[in-house]
Amino acid sequence: MANEEIIGSSSIGATERPFKFEGNHFKRWQQKMFFFLTLKKCAYVLKDLIPVVPDVPTDASASGTKEQPVNTNGQTVSAAEPDKGKATAEQLKEKALQIEKERQLWIDNDYVCKNYIINGLEDDLYDYYRTYETASDVWEALSKKYDTEEAGAKKYVVSRYLKYQMVDKRSVEVQSHELQKIAHEIITEGMPLHEQFQISVIIDKLPPSWKAFKNQLRHKTKEFSIEGLITRLRIEEESRKQDMKEEEKILVVSNNNKKKFGAALKPTGKPLKIQNQSRNQNRVKNALVMRYLKRTMNLGLHYQRFLAVLEGYSDADWNTLSDDSKATSGFIFSIAGGAVSWKSKKQTILAQSTMESEMIALATASEEASWLRCLLSEIPLWEKPMSAVLIHCDSTAAIAKIENSFYNGRRRQIRRKHSTVRATE
Repeated sequence: MANEEIIGSSSIGATERPFKFEGNHFKRWQQKMFFFLTLKKCAYVLKDLIPVVPDVPTDASASGTKEQPVNTNGQTVSAAEPDKGKATAEQLKEKALQIEKERQLWIDNDYVCKNYIINGLEDDLYDYYRTYETASDVWEALSKKYDTEEAGAKKYVVSRYLKYQMVDKRSVEVQSHELQKIAHEIITEGMPLHEQFQISVIIDKLPPSWKAFKNQLRHKTKEFSIEGLITRLRIEEESRKQDMKEEEKILVVSNNNKKKFGAALKPTGKPLKIQNQSRNQNRVKNALVMRYLKRTMNLGLHYQRFLAVLEGYSDADWNTLSDDSKATSGFIFSIAGGAVSWKSKKQTILAQSTMESEMIALATASEEASWLRCLLSEIPLWEKPMSAVLIHCDSTAAIAKIENSFYNGRRRQIRRKHSTVRATE
């Protein structure tokens, strides 16, 4: 009883009273109003019909003095034994009295409910809907009018979701939350959106300056949640802000140096607007370089305490997709576990087979090995005599041709490549 009195008190009703409805956000107002009416214990009149009091039989008809009924055979049936299941007159009167009380209570609650509803409307709507008789009539009229109007707004919500585009001037995290709100409106309208679809939309609508980060997120094979995506965006945005602060410090220092040493910009004859644009472009390029250097500080070539041996790897791509059908040569040389020289270049000679393309690549790698060996021999502290250069090749046919001192091929260019590799040995 104490809880019921607290729920039905005017203080709770005052605090839970919804905002004045002015024609917008009908569903929100409808839910808040229904909760308020539930607290007031009069919301049932919106769904339940008014109780109907049944007709009570008169005393004469209920006393059994009416004519005795006659069956189909002409025999009279005794009326002293009433049918089983029929209520007596006293029970009917008690039931009718109870229903009459419920009817009166329904009328009182309907009056209260109707006035709560119309008092939650603005003045113009109040004047229009106060003429309705019952609360359910007002409720249904509002639902028919404004539910239909908001149903037409579904198209505009979807259009806003599709046309939304993030910009660089505002926070990406804030714009992501705005996009989530629009998606939530679509879901509340009864159109479900899969979480991965929402994630793809947010990634696709990132600003143009986030193109590299956008491609990085697209190539992620492991799926992540919307919360995980927002966390990644927040971290990236904070990192970009920190980079911008450091770039501004660098620009301030450079400007101070110019003022200190009296440096001045010479006129170039170009309009000032074009000069400012070129300066801004240079600043952006410098910022990209600084950002790259900062993020790659821990990356590099690490030379360990291996044997100081020059070692190389050679390979060729014969089945190339180029228009001239020429293969591509590639090699890399390392010393003490770290790369010192590498190259990838299209071959100038048209190879007739995989063996020929591999031999051309070996000849190119052999020329580079000879140059590196001469360079190392000029270093005073390098160990002498120098060991042989080891070049790895994955073509057994090319290795067999190189090991043979005579080349019986018809092409002079390939014979010269064969001689170059043999001379390196």
